Order: sequence, then structure tokens, then C-alpha cells
Amino acid sequence: MERLTFQKTIPAFIPRGSSVFFIPTDSALGVSSDACRDFLRFSVVSVHSNAVNCSDAQGKRWTFITNFEDFSPRSVLVSALPNVRTGDFVVINLSKTPSLFQPRLLNTAISARWLGLIREWETFLDDGDLTILRLFIESGEPVHMLGGVGPGFTPAGDDFITGWLTAKHCLGLPEAYAEIRRFYENWEQEDTVWFSKWMIRDAVRGRIWRRGKRLLAAMSGDFGAPDALKDILAWGHTSGRAWLAGFNHGFIQKPALSGTAKEMVLCRK
Repeated sequence: MERLTFQKTIPAFIPRGSSVFFIPTDSALGVSSDACRDFLRFSVVSVHSNAVNCSDAQGKRWTFITNFEDFSPRSVLVSALPNVRTGDFVVINLSKTPSLFQPRLLNTAISARWLGLIREWETFLDDGDLTILRLFIESGEPVHMLGGVGPGFTPAGDDFITGWLTAKHCLGLPEAYAEIRRFYENWEQEDTVWFSKWMIRDAVRGRIWRRGKRLLAAMSGDFGAPDALKDILAWGHTSGRAWLAGFNHGFIQKPALSGTAKEMVLCRK
């Protein structure tokens, strides 16, 4: 991919003299189904060995990835990551790129078989890096107060929140959606980092990354959950454990449902 300086063909929001990378159309192997299929322009926010995070003209987070398992909302799977630096700009035409991943949670029901496994996830809060989350929870702080709390590229508190929101969507009942609305009304988005803000906003809308969705799909049946769980636990330094603890908290620890209603959700197929 060639590094270019400003040309008249580059949209005006890219500052003159900036480094601009054009990603060839055939390098884009697939996109998430929520991605806009168009000629798009991004500014590079962060560069990692397995992903490049960018912001579009509206400030939304987009991610270029090379591993199918790393799909999340607004993701583009490419044959190779662009050789860019923070502050560079990326231009790509996604109009003919196929959709490979649906980030929306669709009628996810958890089998009662896995209730014991979900209960175990509460113990992740005893891990040294996550004990600060337990202190917040046991002091009675509402979930939205965990924004930006704890270690990690995405603070562990934000991963916990994302797991909690996902659990509420899985419960799928009016009481759970009311809790999601209350969370969003009270959550201070500026308390956390840019990447986490979009991760949480996606979770509020019922969007999820592929590893989490694969685990939930496995738990809707009777097999496969342990293997899918291994991928979650390997995610980041604290992210996977914090997400699982948050899911536990949303699904079991403080359900907004009566026991009878919860059992109906757990056993729904």
C-alpha cells in the first residue's frame, strides 16, 4: 500500500500534508454486516500487531483485522494490515466487499445446562487485577460507575460493563431492557477511553464481538461451551475474565427478574 501526500481527490476533512493510505479493494476480504458499504475515509487512532483502530468522519470506531475471530461491530477483514501510524489516514472502497459477520445478538437463549458454569465466573473478581471491580460492586456502586475503572487497554470495568449489558440482552425481557436504559441514561461516556466508549455503545445496542457471540451460541445448546470459553479467557490481559464476570453479574448475581421468569429464560430454546 502506497503512502501518498494530499491530493485534490482526497476529501477536505483530511488535512493538507497528511499521510494517506489507499487500501486496494481486493485486499478487503469481508466486513461486519453493520459496516457501511461505501467509499470510506478513516483517521488512524491506534495501531496494534493484530488490529488498526480508526475513526470515521462521525467519530465512530472502525477496526481493520486480519483474523476472522477478531470480528466485532464495524470491522474490516483485510489480507494485511496497512503500514500506518497514529494520525495517518486510510481510504478504502467497501462497496463490493462481502459481509462475513453479523454482530447483532439474535434471540440468544442460554441453556440451563450452563448455569453452573456462569456462576463460576463470579470468582474472576478475586483475581488480583480485578479485585478493584469487586470493591466497587460490594460497596453498592451501580454498574455505570465502573466506566474507566481498572487495568487494560480497555479498562477492566468497561469489559465488565460490556459483559453485563450482553447478559441483559440475553435475558431478553422488559425488566432487563429497562436496566439497559437506566444504565445508558446515567453512564458518563467521557469517563473512559475512546475505544471503550464505542465498545459499550455497541453493547447497549445489542452488538457483540465474534468470540463472545460464539460462546453464547455454544451455551444455547448442550455442547461446545468449554472450547469457546478458552478463546474468551485468552482475550487480552484482563478483558476476557472481566467480560465473563460482568456477564455473571448481569445474568445471575443481581437479576432484574423473579426466579420463575429467569428459569423461563434459561430453559428457552
